[in-house]
Amino acid sequence: MKNLRISPEEIEAQKENLNALDFIERLLAFCRENESTVSYLVQAEMVLRIDHEWINRAQETRKKLIEQLSSDRDVQNAAEYRQTLDELKKNYVAAYAELHGKARLGVSEDRTKTSLLKDSRLVALRSLAGISLMPTSQLTRFEEGLSRLKSCTTLVESDMAASPFCPHCEYRPANEQGEPLPAVNVLRQF
Repeated sequence: MKNLRISPEEIEAQKENLNALDFIERLLAFCRENESTVSYLVQAEMVLRIDHEWINRAQETRKKLIEQLSSDRDVQNAAEYRQTLDELKKNYVAAYAELHGKARLGVSEDRTKTSLLKDSRLVALRSLAGISLMPTSQLTRFEEGLSRLKSCTTLVESDMAASPFCPHCEYRPANEQGEPLPAVNVLRQF
């Protein structure tokens, strides 16, 4: 200790820096533990439409957590923060599943769509469309509208654990144009 050229006052002055470093290390550990959930939630915000109520809730929760983390020097409430993030993810999965259910046809609706495409009247209209004098625009619109209806019967909650959108049909509400009508109602119109 004879070769130490630092005074006790200088050592004491570094205590504040060591406390700050300790806080940063705890905060980094918390971030590493919750990195996958936070990344999931960031992606989820890009999947839903900007005007969805869950987006507002996520942004409010983010602000609140940032404020709490900045004042919680010991990150003592890490379990509470983790629970908040998990609850937000759970709410997202429920909101997405509801939107997915409206936008995609189920098993029975898919059968109805298939039977419509094979209907003898539609086959007859296709045959008549080959005549150059026949107007085909209504038939084309009907077939295009029917083909735009997508089916997805395999989405389960466990699929949503790793990905914020359906891995089967890759439904993303933010990419849909206009206000989507429930697919079942559109099918009934056809």
